[in-house]
Amino acid sequence: MEQRIAELEIKFMEQEHTLESLHQQVYRQQTDIARLTQNIEVMKDRLKALAQSPLASAAEETPPPHY
Repeated sequence: MEQRIAELEIKFMEQEHTLESLHQQVYRQQTDIARLTQNIEVMKDRLKALAQSPLASAAEETPPPHY
């Protein structure tokens, strides 16, 4: 009986350690996702700024006179 209780305590401690490791990993992933989401928003804003550029696109440019 004593050995069985000791085995259960060891299993419980291992599970507790695993749970803490998983918690830390989830926290890191949430931090990464938040950072990446912010980066995407910045890139979207930059793309919008480029789309509003006063320069004409290559399709809208008139060909040079030698064509």
